[in-house]
Amino acid sequence: LELIDLGAETMRPQALGRMLTARGIAGVIVLHAHRTDELDGFPWEAFPAVELDYSAGRPVLHTICIDHHHTVGRAMQELATRGYRRPGLAIERFKDERIDGRWTAAFTAQASRLG
Repeated sequence: LELIDLGAETMRPQALGRMLTARGIAGVIVLHAHRTDELDGFPWEAFPAVELDYSAGRPVLHTICIDHHHTVGRAMQELATRGYRRPGLAIERFKDERIDGRWTAAFTAQASRLG
């Protein structure tokens, strides 16, 4: 695996595609911190690609991610077991918006279920 931080790189998406091809990179795993079009023009047809977490950019890729409801549910169940009665959720708004409110939806559903 090779990590390429697009925020630190100054190359264009087409040049990135040529570099990956020259290095013999066989596939791409993408994680966007924000919704973005920074990869417009990337030669997607040349690489198998998946995205970590829900789509934050274009094109929409196959996605690998956690189950937000299960994760929050387990955390809230553990808090209830430990006697916490009023848990809260603190998350940066852009992180929740990037995944279409899945963290807050999971929290709201679990809070309702647990009372």
